[in-house]
Amino acid sequence: MRFDPNDEKLFFSDIQELSPEERDGFLNYQRSKDLEMLKNSFTLKRSGGGFSPKTAVALGIVAAVVAAFIITWKLDMPRVTVGLFGGLWLLGGIYLFFSKKQRQVYTPNSANMKQSTTGGFIFAIGLVITGGAVLSNYFSLGKVSVVCGGALFTVCGLLFFCSSAADKLRSSALIGEQTSGECIGYVRGVGTNSETSHTYVVTSAVFRYYRDGQWLEAIDSYHHIGGASPFAVGQTVDLTIDRKDPYFITSVGGRPKSKAGSFMELVFPLIFVVVGVGLLWFGLTHEISDSQVRTNNSSKATITDEAIEQKTGGQDWRAELITVTEKKYDSESDLWYIYYGDDQFIMTSEDIAKDYQVGESYYFIRYADSEGICAVYPEKSWNYDASKDYEDLRGGKKSKNTF
Repeated sequence: MRFDPNDEKLFFSDIQELSPEERDGFLNYQRSKDLEMLKNSFTLKRSGGGFSPKTAVALGIVAAVVAAFIITWKLDMPRVTVGLFGGLWLLGGIYLFFSKKQRQVYTPNSANMKQSTTGGFIFAIGLVITGGAVLSNYFSLGKVSVVCGGALFTVCGLLFFCSSAADKLRSSALIGEQTSGECIGYVRGVGTNSETSHTYVVTSAVFRYYRDGQWLEAIDSYHHIGGASPFAVGQTVDLTIDRKDPYFITSVGGRPKSKAGSFMELVFPLIFVVVGVGLLWFGLTHEISDSQVRTNNSSKATITDEAIEQKTGGQDWRAELITVTEKKYDSESDLWYIYYGDDQFIMTSEDIAKDYQVGESYYFIRYADSEGICAVYPEKSWNYDASKDYEDLRGGKKSKNTF
């Protein structure tokens, strides 16, 4: 990125290696600056009457989105909720892709992804999420989940692979532009380990070089962890510059290279691609039925007409809610009699009979043309959710519910 010596957000110095005391002092100074910024962010400016118009609009949009999420979720419209979430990703991607390039700020992150690339990536994620919400109306939720999961893995893997491959190409003489530059100093920032929350100093060299009839100054795109840099002030090195961005240094001669790190930058994303393609192939070539369990706002699971349809293999069926009134064992037949309703009963083995408790209620799923029981669900653990439009789904055939 371009080096601006007047940028107050950059911490520039000509000290090649910081002592332990200097590193601690730099980290403490950064912590105090962060606390000051956090404090100021909660203090409204008196001038202008408080909120600016842009802030008010942004807060209004956030409030509307949160309200939409809550309303659709409470109305049991999960597809709409997921679609809204995917729509936010779509809008974010479009904004980043078409908005003006934001001014770069030096950060300890090693990713050098361009704003348009980031926007395209976010848009692709939003497209997968929104597409999944739409397709779930026409295909089983299980199938859509597997296909969309595979698509997300594939998109993420391809993005990071292409980003790493592009960096390698831009760092080569074939794509990049070769020149020489002189190290004039260093900029430093603070990185944080996400797992341990440990902070550390990162250092990047600043180079001055001649290109297209003018002297340019840019910060190396590589970050050295710690207070030291391998390049001394005044040292002349070979540089590779991105032809499309003269302030983007893609490679510096003499910089230590990690072959294992370079290998993993290309191989690890391909693992995501392989897993994603495998999920896509499986989801597109296999029949995947919805799970019988669908979570809801209560502690019970939900039985759906669609799940029963799959369990009965498309045959006509009926559902009824019964309450067990008595259990008896018949020694002659070696069977148990489970009584319910008006002296109705079923005969079953001891292993199954022990699952029935007197006084408890159960959902019986029977075939329409017989008394055969296809499935049994304890009412204390399950809710039966009859689909309002299930008659259309079954071509005019509807379950006969006797409760």
